[in-house]
Amino acid sequence: MEENRYGNLRRYSAESNSLVRDCLKGALLTLIREKSYKGISVSELCRKAGVSRMAFYRNYGIIGDLFRETAEDLNGEIIRALGSPFRKGTDREWYRQAFCLIRRRQRNHHYFSAVSEKAACMIQQ
Repeated sequence: MEENRYGNLRRYSAESNSLVRDCLKGALLTLIREKSYKGISVSELCRKAGVSRMAFYRNYGIIGDLFRETAEDLNGEIIRALGSPFRKGTDREWYRQAFCLIRRRQRNHHYFSAVSEKAACMIQQ
């Protein structure tokens, strides 16, 4: 009985953390539309997501960690839909379909400009 209670608690905690991460990713994508990546603070991000700073730091060390996970999720979505661009036989059609998918995901298209900005910042450092 005791083990079952702890199992339920762990499952609830994992589900709660997953919800927090999803809210933070959505808030990040929204804020990137409004301002540059450098201009986003943890406090503002948490306010937009409706979560506490403690919840943020329970899941991520810095905003860059959240950004990286969000980028991996979005890239994974493209790869799941179209396959890897690094496979043999990738042609212009793959890229055309990728950009069509990005256009359909209009709410996330600002992610790509933010990726470029972040990459430029990392190169300059």
